[in-house]
Amino acid sequence: MSKDAVSLAWGSPSARADGLMDGKALDRWDYIGQRPVVTNNFFGGYDSGYYGPYGYSGVGFGFGPEIIYIPYRSRSVWFVDGEVNEWESER
Repeated sequence: MSKDAVSLAWGSPSARADGLMDGKALDRWDYIGQRPVVTNNFFGGYDSGYYGPYGYSGVGFGFGPEIIYIPYRSRSVWFVDGEVNEWESER
């Protein structure tokens, strides 16, 4: 399979790496995915100041879940001399 065929099937890679393997040009394309992770955060603080002629102050605290997304390498394709030599995809 050529690079054009992989690009058509999987899209543009997120990252690329070049090298040599047994004297042949090696090109690796990596595709990045994102996993949702739920975290529980505690936040709080005190604030005071002036808004126009009025002063304000306040204390606020909270606790709640937050979803963050962690990037990971979801799949890779290795090309040797421009043709697919090997590929892997995470399940």
